Parts: sequence; structure tokens; C-alpha cells
Amino acid sequence: QPLPYTVFKHKDAMEAFRYMAQGKHVGKILINPDDPAIEIKQDRSYLITGATGGLGMLFANWFADQGAGEVILAARRDVRDVDPEGVKAIEAKGTRVTTVKADSGDREAVSAMMQIVNESCMPLAGIIHAAGVLADAFVVNQDMASFEKVMAPKLAGAWYLHEETKAMNLDMFVLFSSLSSLLGAPGQANYAAANAFLDGLAAYRRGLGLPGIAVNWGPWGEVGMAANSQVEANAKASGVHLIDPEEGLRWFGQVLEGNPVQRGLMVIDWAALANMTGSIPPFLSELDVKASVGVDADLQKMADEFRTALADAPIDERTPMLIDKICEQIIRVMGLDEGDNINPNQPLQELGLDSLMAVELRNILCALIGKQLPATLMFKYPTVASLSTFLIQDMFPDEMADEEEANAETENTENSAQQEQEEDDQLDDLSDDELAAMLAAELGEDDED
Repeated sequence: QPLPYTVFKHKDAMEAFRYMAQGKHVGKILINPDDPAIEIKQDRSYLITGATGGLGMLFANWFADQGAGEVILAARRDVRDVDPEGVKAIEAKGTRVTTVKADSGDREAVSAMMQIVNESCMPLAGIIHAAGVLADAFVVNQDMASFEKVMAPKLAGAWYLHEETKAMNLDMFVLFSSLSSLLGAPGQANYAAANAFLDGLAAYRRGLGLPGIAVNWGPWGEVGMAANSQVEANAKASGVHLIDPEEGLRWFGQVLEGNPVQRGLMVIDWAALANMTGSIPPFLSELDVKASVGVDADLQKMADEFRTALADAPIDERTPMLIDKICEQIIRVMGLDEGDNINPNQPLQELGLDSLMAVELRNILCALIGKQLPATLMFKYPTVASLSTFLIQDMFPDEMADEEEANAETENTENSAQQEQEEDDQLDDLSDDELAAMLAAELGEDDED
């Protein structure tokens, strides 16, 4: 925890000394150098990695609109083959386009790419590192392969670019990070970790006196990794809304004007986001978010009615009722046809339930049983059948204990009866001589006693 401090801009240094002379301060007085705004130049080039993605071309056009002399579009595939019309549109704006095939996660490929940039392009003024891939899965299902797949283009690629350009006089070195490294994202431990590295790299570069900005983007609409209706629906359910491309570009321009080390840019319903965990995370504690967030009124009504019906039902009917209700909600959450059948014994992930859907389903289950459920719920109980059994036991612990005791007594009685019957059957199979011998043996033992 730092000492109390008051920060003045470099241009206000005189005011800072006056403030100190008057003895108004508590703790330290800091003078923060003004970071100059970043301008796009007509005689310079700008490199964009991951250029075959929607964001790559969106920002290539933005650079052209700002009057950039040249954009260098780097990706594992040649952008001219992937989007020839997009390249022509940029060139029509008067900006030169150079395309380079390079895998950002390959050190030699990055080195070869930078050699082309240095030998064939206008002087490099800036980099946008937008390369990245997803390999989502719950953390218990992640392995080193899934981490390496995500970290190679994003994390390793950023470091290779840093090493190749740290001696260059760049105006910008922008790393496209994600809200996942700020707020977390279900099923994206690998992606969040890779982006957290980008956040740290931006700060590290600024500490070396080099340009560096990490932009923690929320999901984009129309372009980017989240540009499909299912992802959009899942994101909204967790309180995250898609960024309008025009708005996102405007925000980016503001970031370059302020030249911060890091900036989070996202559209979020904070109350809905807080509702995912049932409480307000410390990171959001200073936001104006209600401490107790209610669920959707229709969902609450349905949950209350179902809970009442469940309590009134015979014990042996409760688990099948809950199985049917959970299957019904899975169909709704996943957007399946109402006539689709869910196998209660099939793992939910095999049904196509992704991490964000799982979060929404857990919220529904919380409403159904009227209490918060652990985040590990889907890990421990991966099928509808196992999930339903656990929830019933959690909702009616006393009745379930009595039922188990009664079942145990019944089972013991049945086992005793079965044992007696087996003994009778064995006696029936004996001959008269064998029975007489057995009887005589038992009488003899009694006489000895």
C-alpha cells in the first residue's frame, strides 16, 4: 500500500511546489510527466499482426482514414488471398498495403518479418499486436497443449515483437489485451493468462522508456472473435455487451490521445456481471453497484412455483421432476428445439454447453433452489442426473436422511429374508440321508454344550 500522495502534471510543476510550500499536502507530492499524444504520420508505416481477423482489417482501414502512409498486414495466411477486396479498399484511400505471411508465435518467422519491414517498408512508427486464438475449456479440462495454443501467438508473439523493436524509435506499441485479464472469464484461464502478460509487458516497456499501451477490449460486435449470435447472447447473459465497431474506433483514438499504459474498453451491465457470482467483487467495490442483485422477475416467479411444487411432491418423485426442469432450462439456454431430448447421464460438455452457458445455467439453478451454489458445481456434477441428485439432497437434507435410513432398514430386512430363502433352498436340495446327518451333527453339538 503506497503512502498518501498527490499527483500534478508536468505542466503544473510550479503549482506543485507552491502546494508543498503552503504545507497543504499529506504524504508525497508526485509530478507525472505528460505523455504526448500519438499521431498517425503519412511518411511512416504501421504493422498489424493477426490481420486476417476482423479487428485487423478494421484497424487497417482506420489507419488509412487517419492518413497513414503504409499499413503492414501480418498473419499466418496472406491477407491478399483472404480479403483481396478489403486490401483494395485500403489502397483506394491512398495508403500503401504490404502483406506478410508470418506466425507471431514463431520467433524465426517474426525475425524474418521484421527484416522485410526494415528493408522494404516505410520507417516503422507503430505496432498493433492483435494476433490471438481461443481454446476455451473449464480449467480442469485444460492441458499444456491448450495453454500453448493460446499463448504462442499472443504472449510469445508480443515478446518477440518487443525484442525485435526495442532499439527502434517507435511512436506506439499497442497490445490488444482483453477484459478477461481484468475481470476473468469462465473457461478462459489460458486466454486470461496470456492477456495478463500483455498488460505486464506494456508496463514493463514504459518502465524502460519505450512506448507501450495495453488495451483490455471487451467483445466486439460484427468483427472479432465474439461476432456471432450465440456468443453475443451468452455475453449479454453475463452482463457484457458487444462493442459497436464505430464506437470502438472512436475510443481507440481517445486512447492514443491520452497515451496511457493500460486502458479497459468495454460495455458492461455491472449489476448483471456482479450477479454472476452473487456478490460484488472487490475490484468493483468503488462502482455504484447494488450489493444485492435480484434475478429476472419471470425466472424468480418460475423458480418459486417450482420450489413449492417440489416440496409438495413425494420424495421419490422429486429427482425426476428436477431432472425434467434442468433439461428444460438447458434446452432454453442452448437455444435447442423444444422437442429435443437431453440424456440425463450424458456429460453436459458433450451436449455443447460452453463456459458462458454453464454460468447462466448455474444462475438459474441458484434461483431454483433459492441459494447460492459453488462455482465448481458443473465440475463435480457433470451430468443432469448427478446434478439433480446433489441438489435434491442439498434442498431436503433431513427428509433425504430419513429416507436413506428407511431404505437401509428395508435393505437389511430384504437381505435377511433373501439369506433365509437361500438357506431354505439349499436345504431343499439335500437328500434325506444328508438332512439326517446334518440334524444328528447339530444335536451332537448341543449335547457337548
